[in-house]
Amino acid sequence: MRRYSIVLAAFATLAAGQASVQAAPADQPREQCFRSSDIDSSVQANRTQLNIKTRGNRYYQIQTKGVCFTSIGTEPYVLTVRSGGDLICRPIDMDLAAGPSGFKTPCIVDKIVPMTKDQISALPKREQP
Repeated sequence: MRRYSIVLAAFATLAAGQASVQAAPADQPREQCFRSSDIDSSVQANRTQLNIKTRGNRYYQIQTKGVCFTSIGTEPYVLTVRSGGDLICRPIDMDLAAGPSGFKTPCIVDKIVPMTKDQISALPKREQP
């Protein structure tokens, strides 16, 4: 009987945890991961930040450690997936390099931050993907 009670308590705890996850506000980003092939547009917001929009109107801010883009907004860049697939979930999953053709400098990706439409709308127009 005691084992049955423990199993029921564990199930109730899991169910309560699921309920709290589902109760998240609707404007919160749902997923950390995106596919590189789903990138619709991007904007170099500053020397250490790239804002991207994916299909389905999902937004992400890619932050680098140190300077990545020397000329904001116009620097050509290359984003490649390290895992051999197409899915990017963590900074380690991607390589980012920026600069003119033949002189691309690798950038260290520090964070990938999902953003809501409201957060993107609050940015200046030149920083919106």
